[in-house]
Amino acid sequence: MRALEKSIKGFTTLELLVVIVIISIMSAAAYPSFSSWRSEREVRNATTKIKNLFTNINSQVQNGSFAFVQVEVTNEFDDLAIISKGLNMDTLTQRIRKVDNWNSDITVRCDADQTGTDYVGIPEGWDEEGATRDEGNWSVSNNLQVGFLSFDDIVVNFDTKESGTICFSKDGTWYSADGEFESDNEIIEAFYICNRTAAITKCNVTAPFSPKPELPIPGTEHKYVFEINWSRFGNVNMEKWNIKNSEWVQQ
Repeated sequence: MRALEKSIKGFTTLELLVVIVIISIMSAAAYPSFSSWRSEREVRNATTKIKNLFTNINSQVQNGSFAFVQVEVTNEFDDLAIISKGLNMDTLTQRIRKVDNWNSDITVRCDADQTGTDYVGIPEGWDEEGATRDEGNWSVSNNLQVGFLSFDDIVVNFDTKESGTICFSKDGTWYSADGEFESDNEIIEAFYICNRTAAITKCNVTAPFSPKPELPIPGTEHKYVFEINWSRFGNVNMEKWNIKNSEWVQQ
């Protein structure tokens, strides 16, 4: 029994230090992979939420809840905000009949505020909005037919303080855009989403500002870039840039 007791002993201080060093080295080696995975997940989750907002508001116009809808993407404030809005048929009819250039000018039709001197005698604004800005704060609607998202950890391919609006109707008749989604009276049907860092305040993608660019290519400073794109009938897609193969892959 005494011989057995002598053979049982604990770790020495040196052995414990060696184990701690090994664990520290393994943790340090694994951290970049974990950090990279977390960054990719943040952008993916945000992009999925944005796609769902686009899909939801298009569902509302297809099922007749609204006759005309808009999604606004804005960098105007400290955070990135995505707001969906809707007009009912009565309001839409008044816009078509009484607002100058509403029928012919895609930027007038998809103006974010829907206010101004052209709206005298008819209701201004939107029948429903996902959120409105009041004294620097967002007032979020309880109406589930419209939506609102706000992010402080992602950026899009807009300059600071810029916005873009895209508008849909059931049959595509009133498809229109303004701001960063319009160029020379043509509609830009995509935007790009990246991680925000201290050094990155804009998602840098070459040649995105054309209605149908041949191949928008993200800058090398971005590890993860996602794209939201759509058609005039509201078919919304989400894609991710594959750095290795230099191609966009549908998600």
